Amino acid sequence: MLSKTAIKSCFIRSYFTGAVFNFRGLQNLGLLYAIEPALKEIYQDEQAFRAARARYMWHFNTHPLWVPLLLGLFINLEQSVSREALPSQGMVALKNTACYTLSGIGDSVFSGSLIPLWGLLMCCFAVCGMYDPAVVFLITAVLGAQAFRVVTFLAGLRYGLGVIEKLRKYDIMQWGHKIKIINGCLLALFIYMIIPATGSAYGFLVLILALGAGSWVLFKRKLSRFVVSAFILVIFWGADLNRWL
Repeated sequence: MLSKTAIKSCFIRSYFTGAVFNFRGLQNLGLLYAIEPALKEIYQDEQAFRAARARYMWHFNTHPLWVPLLLGLFINLEQSVSREALPSQGMVALKNTACYTLSGIGDSVFSGSLIPLWGLLMCCFAVCGMYDPAVVFLITAVLGAQAFRVVTFLAGLRYGLGVIEKLRKYDIMQWGHKIKIINGCLLALFIYMIIPATGSAYGFLVLILALGAGSWVLFKRKLSRFVVSAFILVIFWGADLNRWL
């Protein structure tokens, strides 16, 4: 059973996994630094401790918000290895599988959906002069991210591999796609806010719908972005958009 001191130390250290980023193992040294207090308590034998440390010298890279969950998951698995409930050889394969799976989800949902949502909302607040709500939203977003780190770390520590199955039930990727649709609407709203006041709302709506339809065709038909971009430029050059805007 790990002490509360070791658990707290591991979580705090999870904030520094990117501090020793390197081109050979990426975040591997940071992960080793974060998990070391737990490994010292799990493995009292020096040789077993060194073997456990060596498992984290290999390549590791994931989204920063997933680091606490993976850290808790790895600590849980190391406890299973110490009890001989899991072979140490399988630990590396499980570590890599969990790391790469969550990395793809993190890049799509966090970096590709939630962070743009935060930025677009902040821009809309700023354009409207709503600075107090913007500050409140900023503080809420920061605290929410920290709460997410704490909850996922404890979930990984408690449930181990079971936490991956729990994440599958939430279908996070689909939520990411829905948030991207909201981001598109917010982007259209932001552009409308900053265009000259003499612009036509009807013409702006037609233009946004046309670009949205073009994006849908691009996604569904897998057309070259260069071809579509050139087609749009030709339309812009040939049409008198001043009639609409």
